[in-house]
Amino acid sequence: MKKLNIFLLIILSFTLTLVLSSCQKNSDNSTTTIEETTTREKVSENRLYEHELNIIDDNYRNYYEIFVYSFADSDNNGIGDFNGLSSKLDYIKDMGFNGIWLMPICTGQSYHKYDVLDYYNVDPQFGTLQDFVSFLDKAHEMGIKVIVDLVVNHTSDKHPWFINAMNNLKQNGEPSGDYAEFYNFQTNYSTGYTKISGTDYYYESQFYSGMPDLNLDSTLVRNEIKKIVTFWLDEGVDGFRLDATTSYYTGNNEKNIEFMSWLNDIVKEIKKDAYIVGEAWTSENLIRQYYDSNIDSFFCFPLSQSEGYLNKVLNEDRTSNGNEFAKLLTNINKVYDKGIFAPFLSNHDTGRITSFVGRNNIRKLKMINGLLSLLKGNTFVYYGEEIGMVCADASKDPEKRIAILWNSDKTDGYCKKAPDGVVIRSGSYYYPSVEEQYADSESILRYYRYCNYIRNTNPELARSEAQIQNYYFSMGTSTIVFTKEYNGSKITVVLNLHPSETKTLKLQKQTLGYDSLFEYLCVDSYDKVEYNEETNEVTLPSYSIAIFR
Repeated sequence: MKKLNIFLLIILSFTLTLVLSSCQKNSDNSTTTIEETTTREKVSENRLYEHELNIIDDNYRNYYEIFVYSFADSDNNGIGDFNGLSSKLDYIKDMGFNGIWLMPICTGQSYHKYDVLDYYNVDPQFGTLQDFVSFLDKAHEMGIKVIVDLVVNHTSDKHPWFINAMNNLKQNGEPSGDYAEFYNFQTNYSTGYTKISGTDYYYESQFYSGMPDLNLDSTLVRNEIKKIVTFWLDEGVDGFRLDATTSYYTGNNEKNIEFMSWLNDIVKEIKKDAYIVGEAWTSENLIRQYYDSNIDSFFCFPLSQSEGYLNKVLNEDRTSNGNEFAKLLTNINKVYDKGIFAPFLSNHDTGRITSFVGRNNIRKLKMINGLLSLLKGNTFVYYGEEIGMVCADASKDPEKRIAILWNSDKTDGYCKKAPDGVVIRSGSYYYPSVEEQYADSESILRYYRYCNYIRNTNPELARSEAQIQNYYFSMGTSTIVFTKEYNGSKITVVLNLHPSETKTLKLQKQTLGYDSLFEYLCVDSYDKVEYNEETNEVTLPSYSIAIFR
């Protein structure tokens, strides 16, 4: 097996040594580090990572969503685990992610664990509770916060609570016993209910019969939920991702908001700075209503996927990309005026980015994440997107959750047991592995890494709204200029959204209030943004971003 050891320059006062790799073997058995690559790459690398990180210890983070099952296998049983996850924390930090969202880790019946069997323990496939706590401790030492999926809309139909309730109902002919009010039983059929054989009763199961819905009106259930969140907060988690918030009370948004308001109060009483983000797969107006619950964030689904605003902004048939992005930023400011905005492009329930951008369009695969990185709030990136993984069949959830490819040999923690018996296809790894992309300055991974670096050196990006500089619209329909200001510090962001043409703008330095060009990012690493200090003209290659400070 070829082993790469890549020592990457980090912006800190020391160099972070990566677990993954550091050098690449050549045919003559010599080694080549990133600093010794081609002249073209040297030109690009010399200007990178010049500035110190400016990471603020608050709830604004660059989040990385991980499916533990498919991430990193430490014991060679084919399934990802907490120890494997711990071994990749250097990679996660070096990529610029300072927040992690873990899909369900509690004991579950299925591979995905959204059908919970035990809320007070981790699934043994992933290791022990102590393994999880050790992972948390290491993440916290590295400045990385960890939130976990909280699934309280439903349990598994094999959960002891449900089994007890069903046994008593069948034995006594009606709901009875300690857990009778934990679930929703009724004698008339409604959409989303399942018939209980041998009885006159149905139980609510909005997703499917194997996931009976909890009765969130029950004081007993709410007391249990309080115990659950207390348990995990005491173990050290930094917050929760709320699954299926629109299904807490299906069709009743007012009650959904009330329940989440109660849940938020409970969590914040236990841990004041806990972070909560909710899944509300719905329209932007309804997402905004859900913020009235005081939950910190809700994922902005209208931005994501093929029909999402970000993909449409970069459609090559657009004649006014700059204006389109300006309208989007203005709309974000207007609609999402409360809480912490939570933009993303894909997750475990959607097709991967390659499915809607196109696997052969590497420039757009990069630029769409570049746009994401400029938005306010917490950005969320699904594992594997940084190497351009492909979802062979977006209609099947397990296909969206296969193992990340660490190296071409499928070793170094590669999870060989695909979820739910998925057959791995050659096209699933259309682009090279993590190891190979680290060594390539033109790779998707290296672009993602620099996007996070820019967010981590410019806290204004996450923490303030974009102020559009309308004066520059007349300069070119594919360009946009906006400013962001936070805590007395201001940046100016200039973009060229044209896929093939270079654009030049003459900036009003005094009006915009900057001193000089601070950072830039081009989808082609050998390109450069040029700024003339005398004329204040900035020349931007196609698909490029410049930040002035």
